[in-house]
Order: sequence, then C-alpha cells, then structure tokens
Amino acid sequence: MRFASFFLLPLLGLTACTPTLEDGFGEDLTRRGGCADVMFYAVDEGDTILLSFYTQGVISAAYELGEETTSTYLLPEETIDLKVEVGQRVSDAVCDDVIENGGPMVRETWTPVSGTATLTVRPGDTLEASRADLVLEGVVFEPAEGGDPVSLGDLEILDVGVGWFPG
Repeated sequence: MRFASFFLLPLLGLTACTPTLEDGFGEDLTRRGGCADVMFYAVDEGDTILLSFYTQGVISAAYELGEETTSTYLLPEETIDLKVEVGQRVSDAVCDDVIENGGPMVRETWTPVSGTATLTVRPGDTLEASRADLVLEGVVFEPAEGGDPVSLGDLEILDVGVGWFPG
C-alpha cells in the first residue's frame, strides 16, 4: 500500500495545482493592466489563470487622428489574439521584458468561439501616455484540446495605460 501512495501523491499534487475554468471565471481575474499597441491582460491572484487580448496599430491610429476611437469586434476575429491560459506563473512574461522563475508554465489554452470585444482608445499627449478600455461581453471559450466550452461572464478592463513598450 505504501508503494501505491508514493506514486499517487505527486499525481494528486499536479491536479490540485491546475484550476479548471468554470462559467463566470472572469470574476476571479482581479489584477488587470495593459501595454503596447495594444495589449490587455487580466489575471487571478494565484497567477494561475491569465486572459490576454492583443491587436496591432489601434493606439497609433488613434494618436494620429488625435481623438478617441471605439471599435467593436465579433469573436472570434482574426485580427484579435484573445486567449486564456491556465497553469502556474502564467503572467510572468506579460508586459515585461524580464522572465523570472523559469517563466510561465501553461497547461491549457482556451480560445473564444463567440462574444464581442469593444475597444476604446484615448490618445495622450504622447503615444506612451494613451489610455484604453476593453469590454468583453458574452465571450465563450473552449479548450484547445477539446472539451466543454465555458462562459467568461462580462469583463471590463478600464482606463489602462497603453502605448508603452516593456524594456
């Protein structure tokens, strides 16, 4: 019996460290931010679930226009990289040019199958001083490896500093 317990304990530890996404998981994503042109993120306190949103050129375009711009995307959208990663230290490389502690350990990746993303950009006096909002509504994700989809619940990442690049 000791032999079996010796081998089961490590397996139990692995499954306990990997959260399973459930409907409404967006409520757990309490740390939020952004950078670049344009990247948003939201992560849970345990750094085990990371939602990231990336698209190119929207800050630059709003800055050149000199006015607030709003765009709404139906998901999935090929110009948007929106995903959820599940694992450990999943936010280690987000808006950061220094990867520490061996970097993120991603065990699952989830991609959107439906919903909308609304992006509002407010250009600042400089490109790096821009602010932006991301509102996700009705977004449903499914795991890359197959399985049941889950609903994010509505998520707002508001008044985030964007336009600056790590480093």
